[in-house]
Amino acid sequence: LSAEQERILDLVKDGRNVFFTGCAGTGKSFLLRKIIEHLRAENTSDPDVVAVTASTGIAACNIGGVTLHSFAGVGIGTDPADVLIGRIKRNKKAVQRWVKTKVLIIDEISMVDGKFFDKLSLIAKTFKNSSEAFGGLQIVITGDFLQLPPVSSNAESSNFAFDAEFWNETIQHTFNLTEVFRQSEDEFIDILAEMRLGQLSPDSVNKLKSLSRAICYDDGIEATELYSHRADVDRANNMRMMKLTTESRSFEATDSGSISDSRQRERMLSHFLAPRTLIVKIDAQVMLIKNIDEHLVNGLVGHVVGFTGRSQKKEESVSVSATRHSMTYPIVRFNSNGRLHETIIPPENFKVELPNGEVLVPLVLAWAMSIHKAQGLTIDRVKVDLGKVFEKGQAYVALSRATSMDRLQILNFNPTKVTAHPKV
Repeated sequence: LSAEQERILDLVKDGRNVFFTGCAGTGKSFLLRKIIEHLRAENTSDPDVVAVTASTGIAACNIGGVTLHSFAGVGIGTDPADVLIGRIKRNKKAVQRWVKTKVLIIDEISMVDGKFFDKLSLIAKTFKNSSEAFGGLQIVITGDFLQLPPVSSNAESSNFAFDAEFWNETIQHTFNLTEVFRQSEDEFIDILAEMRLGQLSPDSVNKLKSLSRAICYDDGIEATELYSHRADVDRANNMRMMKLTTESRSFEATDSGSISDSRQRERMLSHFLAPRTLIVKIDAQVMLIKNIDEHLVNGLVGHVVGFTGRSQKKEESVSVSATRHSMTYPIVRFNSNGRLHETIIPPENFKVELPNGEVLVPLVLAWAMSIHKAQGLTIDRVKVDLGKVFEKGQAYVALSRATSMDRLQILNFNPTKVTAHPKV
C-alpha cells in the first residue's frame, strides 16, 4: 500500500467512517480489497458483521460482495423509507442482516442516488434502534463521482450521494487518492486527469485524435471494443461469433431463483456482467469476470481453445447446465503479462444477489462490451467508439480502462463529448 492508502486503512481500523475517491486507476478497488481482508480477518468468528456491497452487480462481483439493494432487502428501492421499512420487517433474513451488520461497505458510490442514501440511513437507524448517523454503523465508501452518475428513473437530474441530507453527518473523513497505478505514462495520466474534469487542452485533443490508427496484435487477441449502447455490443459480438465455424457449446446458469419479482429480477440481471446462457465456440474471444488467482484476474482476455469432457463433431452444439457436476468446461488461453496460461474455467458461484446466488461460468464474449459494464475493469487492449457517447463521464470511463496509449484506439473522437458533471 502507498502512504495515502495506509492512512485510510488505519482510520478504518480505528472504526472511523471514511469516504475515499480518486481518479481511475488510483487503486480504489485494491485498497478496498485490503480493507475487506482486514475486517474479515478481525471477524472470522462472525463474518456477517461486515456487509460488503456495491451499487452494481459488476462492482459487487469485483469485491466478492452483493448489491446494495439486495443487502438492504428493499427491492428496487424507489418507495418512501417507511414503505421500505415495512417491507424489510416482513423479510426475516433482511432484518437479521441489518441487526447483525456492524460495518457497511459501499463501492461505486457514484451510481447511488442521494435520496436512496437517505432512505438507507433511516432504515439503519430503525433496525439499529439508534438515532446516530446510519444507526451507528461504521461506513466505508468509495467511488468516483466523475465516472458514471446515478441512473435516474425519471427525467429530473440525478441526485448524487453527496447531495444526501445525511451524507455530512455520516462521513467523518474524505480522501482523494492521487497516485495512479493503472497507467504508467505521465502524458496519458495527465490527459485522463483533464478528461475527468471535462477540460481538455488543445495538445491533448490532438493526441487523442491521433489514436484513431489501427493496431495489430500478433497473438490473435483483438482489442476489446467499448460502446455506449448495448445493441452495438451485441451486434459486434454476434458478428464475430457467426464467422466462426468451430465447435460450439452453451452453458446455462443454475439459479437459486431467490428473486420472485420479475421486474426486480430483470433490473438485477441488467446490472450483472455474466449472461444467463453463455454460448462460446472454439477461437471465441472471452473475458474472465471473476478473480480466480493472482494471475487470472477480472478483465483478462483470452481465447477458447477447447472444452473438457467428451469430444463432439465440429458442428454439433451441446447445451450444458453449469453445475460443478457437468464435466464440460471451456479451456481458455490467456495472455497474462506476456505469459500464456491455458486454464479450465469451471462454474463459480456469484452471490451478487442473496441468498444463494447463481452458479455460472465466469466468462463473457469480449470482442465488445458496454462502457457501463467496463466501469472498474482494467483492460489491456481497448478500442473505443465515442460516436454515440451520451452520458457525462462516459468517455472518461471508457478511455481510462486502458493501461497505455500504445494499446488504445479511439474512433469518432469529439472533444465536445468530453463532459464532467458541474455539480461534482
